[in-house]
Amino acid sequence: MANKVVVEIGSNCDDSDLAIPENISSNLIVNHGWHGVVYELDSTECQRIRHFFAQNSVTKHFHSDSMSGGYISPLIENVEVTPENIDDLLRANLSVPEPDLMIIDIDGGDFAIMESMQAIKPRVLVVEFEKRFRELHSVVQRSRGDFGKYYPQSGAASLSAWNKLLSARGYVLCSIATTGFNAFFVRADIAAGALEPVSVRAAFDDHPVLSNANTLWVEPDETWSEF
Repeated sequence: MANKVVVEIGSNCDDSDLAIPENISSNLIVNHGWHGVVYELDSTECQRIRHFFAQNSVTKHFHSDSMSGGYISPLIENVEVTPENIDDLLRANLSVPEPDLMIIDIDGGDFAIMESMQAIKPRVLVVEFEKRFRELHSVVQRSRGDFGKYYPQSGAASLSAWNKLLSARGYVLCSIATTGFNAFFVRADIAAGALEPVSVRAAFDDHPVLSNANTLWVEPDETWSEF
C-alpha cells in the first residue's frame, strides 16, 4: 500500500533565484500531501530549505502522521550521509520500511551508500548516472571529488553499473529522465503487471535526446573502476 513517504539524500537551493529547493521531493510534499526526510550536508542549504517549507502554507503547520507523530514536514537533517551511517539515519528518521520513493544525488558517494543500505526497501529509486558511457561500460568512480577529465559530469556510476547493483536487489530499470541525468528503478514486485522493464541499451536507444547524441560517448579513464 502506498504511504506517500519520500527520502531524498542531497538537496540545495543554489540554482534557484526564488530559493526553491532543487530536488524531486518538494513538489510531492507541497502539492501532493507527501511526508519525508531530506538529508543535506551543507548547513546553509539546510537553513534555506527549512525556510522554504516553514513559509509554505501547506508545510508550515505541524502534521501528525505515520512517520513520527508530529513534526514540521518535511524533516531536514543536516548531516553527511555515508555508507557507514546510512542505516542508522534511516532507522532514526523513518518508521516505514518501504517508503514510496527514495532519491539519492550527492555527486560522488551515491553508489557506495546504496551498496551498504539495508534498513529500507523503497518502492521506487531515483539515482543519478554518468550518461557518457552509454551501456558500454559498467564502471564506478569511488573517490569523492575526483571527477577526472569528465568534470562536470552527471554521476559517479554508469547506468550499467547501477543496473547490475539494483537488479541484484530486486529492482528493474523502467526509464531515464528526458534530461538524461536520472534513472528510475522500480521494485520488481511493484512493477509487475504495471510497468515494462527496459534494458540499459534500450533506455538509450529510445531516449529522445541521447539516442541522437552520437558524439557524446567517451571511454572511462583511470579514475573509474569496473563493477
